[in-house]
Amino acid sequence: EGYPDAPSEAAGEQPVSADAASEYTVPEGSAAAEHFSADAPSETTSQATEFATAPTLVPAGDPVAEPLPEPRPSVPVVVDDYVPTHHDVAASLIENPPDPGPVPLLPPPPPSVPTGPLAFAPLNARQLGDLANSSGWAQDSAAGPFQLGNEGLAVTVAGEMLVRMTGLVAVVGSLQVTPETRRKRGRSTTEPFGAGPSQLQRVSGHGVVYLEATSRFHAVDLTDQPGVSVDDEGAYLRENLVFGFEEAVAYENGRLGSDATSVDLVHLKGHGRVLLQLEGSLRAMAVPPGAPMVVPLSRLVGWFGRVTPRLVGFGGQGAIELTGDGFALLGTPG
Repeated sequence: EGYPDAPSEAAGEQPVSADAASEYTVPEGSAAAEHFSADAPSETTSQATEFATAPTLVPAGDPVAEPLPEPRPSVPVVVDDYVPTHHDVAASLIENPPDPGPVPLLPPPPPSVPTGPLAFAPLNARQLGDLANSSGWAQDSAAGPFQLGNEGLAVTVAGEMLVRMTGLVAVVGSLQVTPETRRKRGRSTTEPFGAGPSQLQRVSGHGVVYLEATSRFHAVDLTDQPGVSVDDEGAYLRENLVFGFEEAVAYENGRLGSDATSVDLVHLKGHGRVLLQLEGSLRAMAVPPGAPMVVPLSRLVGWFGRVTPRLVGFGGQGAIELTGDGFALLGTPG
């Protein structure tokens, strides 16, 4: 049943759209007005709204449109498990950076290649007369049984040699060693020539002894020079500074003492070479005639010539006073 004042679809009119239905009003005083109130929506408006929101129908005979495929997600969809986002991964890497692993070490530099046989050069032995006439340092070049190089010290033994084994590296050849003792008044004693590992050893046989060069070595030739009298008596040297000498060199141990201190000495004389181990350079200084020379014990290596020694004190330190005709052997830095 319709209302006389409302549009009718049976009268041949088009259906009312949702917008038109919302603007339609019922004339006042009509019978339809009794069925409407200001707060209740009209039936016509409800029908128009249902018609406007109804799905579109496809006419008969037209092909049915295929629905568009849904887009494929870029990340897997997991219902029960949590899938972290790229923001979560970045934050985790900042808080817990990965272990880069061990840092590769640079390879060590290649070892230096020695030049010549075992990189040893001859050590020059200066005669006592040359040291007396020289106002400079004793030269450190090579000759004889003592060979010095960057690798260390090499002592060649052909028969017998007396040498300390401090800093021993290797022994090549057939060699035997026997601990050496002090000699006093031409006779051997039971006292060791040196203490502990630094005791002097008598090395016999044929071979080479290789040792570390922890200090500076200086070789001195005790052979008498014709026409030179200053070297006739050999040299008096501090015992702890004598590292070795040839077997042809005769030695006699002694001690210069006083109430305050004492110095162990060895008198070396003969045709052969002596090896000294110092912290610096070796220098000879002439004892002035008619006047004493005072040398601190920290600088004293020994002396040669006709010299008389005496222990004294000077400037709060131990010293030795030398008088006569001869030369003092000094060890100085450099």
